[in-house]
Amino acid sequence: MQPIKNGLNEIAQAATIFPKVLDKINPDRLSERILDSVGFPQDIMNSDDEVKAIRDQQAEDLAKAEALQQAQGMADAMPKLSKKPEEGSPAELIGQQLGV
Repeated sequence: MQPIKNGLNEIAQAATIFPKVLDKINPDRLSERILDSVGFPQDIMNSDDEVKAIRDQQAEDLAKAEALQQAQGMADAMPKLSKKPEEGSPAELIGQQLGV
């Protein structure tokens, strides 16, 4: 366990300068190794399939939240688009040039 702690401390320091060094660490294998080294019961660890399902659901939830946030932003902008541009504003000049 101590070599893992030492390695993580060193890589964390290097990551402050070179963030891509973290790409070398496999977080799933790391967590399994740490849990195994402390005798964590295997029967309460999620299987690879369960982890995949959890991550897929999280990605789907994030995509839905982002879509909702984008839709809310467009809904908030709609009233502003329906107003007549202020006199002398660039929007009014563009509208005049476009014949709107």
